[in-house]
Amino acid sequence: MTPKGEVELSDDFDFLDVSSSDEESRPEPACKVCHQLQECLCLSVSQRGGEIIGTLKEVRSLECTQHLPIIKFDHPKVKALPETDSLYLEKARFDPFINICYGTTKQRTLKFSWKPNTKIKFAILGVAASPKQVGVAKELDPHWTDVQLLSDWKSKCHDSHKDDCHASRVSSAQSEVRPRLLIDTVQRCLVRSFQGVSYIALSYVWGQASTLKTVKANVDTFMEENALSRGEYLSQIPKTIQDAMNLVGVLQERYLWVDALCIVQDTDWESLQLQLNDMALVYANASLTIVAADGIDSNHGLRGLRGLSTEPRNALQTLYPLSDDMKVLMKANRHIRQSIWYSRGWAFQEGLFARKRLVFFEGMVQWQCPSTTWREDFDSTGNLNSDLDSTQNRQSQQNLLSRKVPDLRGYQSLVGFYNLKDLTFKSDIIRAFDGLAGALSRTYEGGFLWGLPEMFFDVTILWRIHTLGTGKSRDAKGPVRRVCEDFEVGKTGPPSWSWMGWYGSLDSQSWDAGMRHQLSDPLDYSALPTYSNEEFIKPTVQWCSVEKPGANSRPINSSWLRYEHGIDDEDCARLGYVKHQHFKQDEQGRYHFWKVDNSKSGATFRHDFPFYFTHSSDPRREFRYPLPIHDPQSAPTIPIQHKFLNCRTQRAFLFSAEKILRATPRDGSYAFALLRNSSDTWIGSLFLSVEEVDKGEDTSKRREKIELIKVSEGSENNYEAKKDGNTWMPGSVLEEYQRVGFVNVLWIEWVDGIAYRKGIGKVLKAMWEELGLEEVDVILG
Repeated sequence: MTPKGEVELSDDFDFLDVSSSDEESRPEPACKVCHQLQECLCLSVSQRGGEIIGTLKEVRSLECTQHLPIIKFDHPKVKALPETDSLYLEKARFDPFINICYGTTKQRTLKFSWKPNTKIKFAILGVAASPKQVGVAKELDPHWTDVQLLSDWKSKCHDSHKDDCHASRVSSAQSEVRPRLLIDTVQRCLVRSFQGVSYIALSYVWGQASTLKTVKANVDTFMEENALSRGEYLSQIPKTIQDAMNLVGVLQERYLWVDALCIVQDTDWESLQLQLNDMALVYANASLTIVAADGIDSNHGLRGLRGLSTEPRNALQTLYPLSDDMKVLMKANRHIRQSIWYSRGWAFQEGLFARKRLVFFEGMVQWQCPSTTWREDFDSTGNLNSDLDSTQNRQSQQNLLSRKVPDLRGYQSLVGFYNLKDLTFKSDIIRAFDGLAGALSRTYEGGFLWGLPEMFFDVTILWRIHTLGTGKSRDAKGPVRRVCEDFEVGKTGPPSWSWMGWYGSLDSQSWDAGMRHQLSDPLDYSALPTYSNEEFIKPTVQWCSVEKPGANSRPINSSWLRYEHGIDDEDCARLGYVKHQHFKQDEQGRYHFWKVDNSKSGATFRHDFPFYFTHSSDPRREFRYPLPIHDPQSAPTIPIQHKFLNCRTQRAFLFSAEKILRATPRDGSYAFALLRNSSDTWIGSLFLSVEEVDKGEDTSKRREKIELIKVSEGSENNYEAKKDGNTWMPGSVLEEYQRVGFVNVLWIEWVDGIAYRKGIGKVLKAMWEELGLEEVDVILG
């Protein structure tokens, strides 16, 4: 994410040296800029370095014109820079890019972004031929890919990479899951899968293209030998699927999984739901996933595979000479995040679960695996950092899949990414998430109800929208409901009480109260709570899932606090936890609570409890108390996705008043509306999206009577919140409180006897209890 105030450049370039000459025979250039460029190009991928060339005035005064296309003095943003700004080169370890930087200080240009003080950043990729080189960029055939190279990548990974590439990221039981049907690319027909079969999966964009689908009426026909080669069927198979079928054999595999053909699309709902729940595991257990990131639909094809593809590719490269025997290749650096494939909701779980990916993007091909990245235009035997997507984010998200103890912080991060994705059919918001939910349900007790983990239900129902995200919701004045006309049940879309029912990114602090069990996490230091601002909540409502008003209900077991006040030794051992003492003896022989100093997270605190726990699956992760764990070797719990909740709780009426936008160091802008009682006294706040407030409207005199229901109560230390400014309290009353007791409330409105969520907020507990409260039975839709 680009920091506030910075703008990502859409016109960045990568430069690649395509020299094949020997470094020792190359004469040293007379121009110091050309010389320093060559020196940086001679660094190996594993080396780091940098050098200041001089001020822009000094460099512009040189007579040499050889380096001008690379330095890009004709770029409008470079022309606008002061002549006193510096130009320098920089290279990071294991990064093939050499960065040409413009600015006043070196430290200000480390981000791939631009702002007035940061100026502009370009990149050079490649190294000159030398004994220590790791790789040389290549001039590509603009129309055809070297197909043998793709096969070599797969073989090289299989033969030389260790457990990181071959070990499953899911449990042993999950790793046995196979799709029901596969395409036999030799016999050109569908076949039933079998235990241990090796196959390749395809991740692509359906779009609006007409696609041949397997249904009950044709599944038997498609299982006949050469059925998919028959003219009447072959003509209906999109080019991307046809090209993938042709590529599988070159990659030394036989079977291919494609959702349109390998899932019977009109099967009964229960069978379809089971297959959707396993879709993430289909990608997790595939030997390789082909990612077709080019094009707007499934008819674009995997272009450029000579003898295999239906069309050639268009791989454009622009060459510049740096010397008589050295050329530099400039390539527009369009990020995969700009592709339609990356924006797809379905592609989210496909890319997340895939261990190895062969990615077709911008007319070129790239190999990605846990050990390395290989590019078609960079002949490397080294370990390159991927420039396709955020490798760190992807690995962090993949860690969530292999954890045996629920990780609510990691799950919240996944939800934040997913809810910004696009879906051709809005009703797919739950279907495209079922695979991820199904995989995590093997760890999360009770499974997931419309994206909310039932074991954390009292916490996760407190989600709130921070920003509205993309698409048609971007220009809205408030959060936008995801209304799905193509939805089967009710024609209204997902329920209002789930984040799935709304567009936008989740506030990263929404579920902080559910993180207090965790003390340390070696893989994610952001998972540590801020102890000086620690939030406690106490559930006060028994939520029940119900198919429709008046029907029998099922209680939701929000079990995350089950062992907060203790666990017996038998349960501790059964769940795989180990109990440790927190008491430590100092030099004077006195016992005190262990003081944890986490320099990376900046958290230093003393525990207020005598024990902590670790789990056998990851002893470095420490817990204040154990969480319940679903047995990962047993079948996951997949609750029926009823759209209604019911409960009995308290309600009150207040007035929504002034809207406030507050900037914070930690989370950027933070928005809320003040809640006032009938005496116009502030007693709480509603959380808003930033867009609801950042409209320049005067709301100082606006009052709106709203209905609120209580969903839980809690308390928090307000010291850190005051320091950072990320509190829900207005500045006029902020200093009055240290430890704050509050009530979590839902703002609701009624339609035909059904209540619908409109927002969420907090009210001071003492003030809530002074209101004219009444008990009410609520059906939440």
